[in-house]
Amino acid sequence: MQSKARPCPRCGALNGVGFDRCVRCAAPLGSAAKGAEALRGTVDGAQLWGTKAILGLTLLVFAGQLATMLRSGSAKNLLMSGGTRAELLQFGAMVISLDHVTAEPYRLLSAVFVHIGVLHVVMNMLGLGSVGRVLEPAVGSARFVVGYLVCGVLGFATNVAVELVFPHRGPVPVLTAGASGAVFGAMGMVLGWLIQRRDRRWRSFAVQIVFFAVVVNLMGFSVNNGAHLGGLGVGVGLGFFFAWRPPPRSALWANVGAIVGLVLSVASLLLAQRAAARGHAALSGAGDAGGAAQEIAAPAPGGVRSVVSGQAVIAPPRSPSKPHPRRIHARAALLASSAPARWRSPSVFQETP
Repeated sequence: MQSKARPCPRCGALNGVGFDRCVRCAAPLGSAAKGAEALRGTVDGAQLWGTKAILGLTLLVFAGQLATMLRSGSAKNLLMSGGTRAELLQFGAMVISLDHVTAEPYRLLSAVFVHIGVLHVVMNMLGLGSVGRVLEPAVGSARFVVGYLVCGVLGFATNVAVELVFPHRGPVPVLTAGASGAVFGAMGMVLGWLIQRRDRRWRSFAVQIVFFAVVVNLMGFSVNNGAHLGGLGVGVGLGFFFAWRPPPRSALWANVGAIVGLVLSVASLLLAQRAAARGHAALSGAGDAGGAAQEIAAPAPGGVRSVVSGQAVIAPPRSPSKPHPRRIHARAALLASSAPARWRSPSVFQETP
């Protein structure tokens, strides 16, 4: 029995049923070939799919923060507050400390999507939308997403590097979050692109960046200039590279990089939620651990540090005449090993508008 031929949707030539590509124009015919062709294709940057995806994920995270604040009663100043310290850590904020980042490196990425107040997120998303309209059509959606995420991560990494050279002298480490390092990185990509293309508009755009940075610093709240400068510098370098090397005909690797970057972003946010859930579980076990947990985790007698508030939870001491059961020692050891150091002291908020 002779198998039926099928026409090519592009040129109309007849092809065998088992053919993956057209014999005349090489257009993909099978579902697998069409999927591979789509992955290698270039996403139209004018549609701003990258900007929309990042903006949507950021607003989704902030909606979760708002819901948590309203549920916990911490929504007293929505304009300038992102919740308690524990709530910010729950959604992915980062402590500027090499020890903390080494223990939880995913926070370098998750912190890009967390914001401290309505004003914070509105400013950053307006900046993202403004720069995205210019940058994404020029470099392509995939390159835009990759560049944005890389600038955000390396901006926060700059904070950690500066902390090593100039250690924070306060009693507690600083907590930071926000997309402004990535937004400054996107501005840097535009600047690098213009300079590499020898476009005279780079001077006026550089003045706009400086003006924006000065305005942000004059608004009266703490600003993470380390992340701003780190993201900006990385962005300028990426802009040079993107202008020097135009997108190839096959955008396979750029598309894969953008997809992986977005997947890792979601995974980092879920890991932060999981760490908070494990911390609550460890805290609930502290009530049974009593004095044993007190000896291991608490710097002062009378309790262990709370995952929720960073304050001391008073545990009733056991009578010294009664020995501690083995199960209590085991549970206390588990508590001490599962509770990161950041939960043992409160932290100072630092925004990155």
